[in-house]
Amino acid sequence: MTLHAMTRAVTLRTPIAMLLATAATASADFTVVLGAQNADQWFAGVGPCRTADFTGFPESTQITDQYAALGVQFSFPGSAGNGVQGNSFMYPQDGRGIVGVRQIIMSFDGPMRAFAAYYPGDVRFAFYSGSSLLYATTLTSSSANNFAGFTSDAGFDRVVLSANEPVNMGLFVDNVYFSAVPGPACPADLDQNGAVDGIDLGVLLGAWGPCSGTCPADLNLDGAVDGNDLGTLLAAWGPCGG
Repeated sequence: MTLHAMTRAVTLRTPIAMLLATAATASADFTVVLGAQNADQWFAGVGPCRTADFTGFPESTQITDQYAALGVQFSFPGSAGNGVQGNSFMYPQDGRGIVGVRQIIMSFDGPMRAFAAYYPGDVRFAFYSGSSLLYATTLTSSSANNFAGFTSDAGFDRVVLSANEPVNMGLFVDNVYFSAVPGPACPADLDQNGAVDGIDLGVLLGAWGPCSGTCPADLNLDGAVDGNDLGTLLAAWGPCGG
């Protein structure tokens, strides 16, 4: 499959924020939304997302498996590791972000179809399925509060964010958002027997509480099975498609 990248709002045309996208050869179709002023467009198209905002952690906390309940693990091959950092200019979404050296790698428990990030400066985004590179692009900017949102027709299970040249520079990321490959047309049918019924209710109640790893009963993707998911299941009660 050849690359077909649709870029909506490719350039922020201010002297301090010139944003350029350079796409590499890929084996999946990606749609790219660029610019903080266009972020709502991406969120509206993707729907419910899981979010890692790096708030609630002390300064310099090393982030690894703290977001495992959302289905993502962080790793950092740079010798300096990574750390949570507070800075309202660099991270205007909530004043907290993460800084790494060379790369920040996010590995997902299952295939994702959408990913987005707010970030300052330059970042190279690369999307993988297993060892196969699906898509990569380098975004350069001299400003903070940049936004890049990606959706794909193929699932990816790893996103690698890399610093631009020189590669040993710091890499800064504000919030990140991601969404799984769409499930069946009847997501509350947890046992996939064609109906939402007492069996599915039992599965949901058995998974009650914070998610750990794959969590199909977390119907609204907020990292926990709770009353919101129960309400969604009860609203879908009966035969699927009925």
